[in-house]
Amino acid sequence: MNNIKHIRKTNGLTQQQLGDILGLKKSTICKWETGNSNPDFKTLIKLSKYFKCTIDELVLSDTDDVQIKLLNSI
Repeated sequence: MNNIKHIRKTNGLTQQQLGDILGLKKSTICKWETGNSNPDFKTLIKLSKYFKCTIDELVLSDTDDVQIKLLNSI
């Protein structure tokens, strides 16, 4: 979930601010960003709407994206 961290920082938000926007604790955001937990689907939808991006952009790493492109080319 490093993409969430990157997108959050790009938008100038702290973990606390993002937590406040989503009605969650800062520690929850920290757990996502460190890979200790993942947001549920409803939260991913809220994040994608707030940041105006796709869920794929939130959850897929660059490596995942390359693997999907490779699979689609087969």
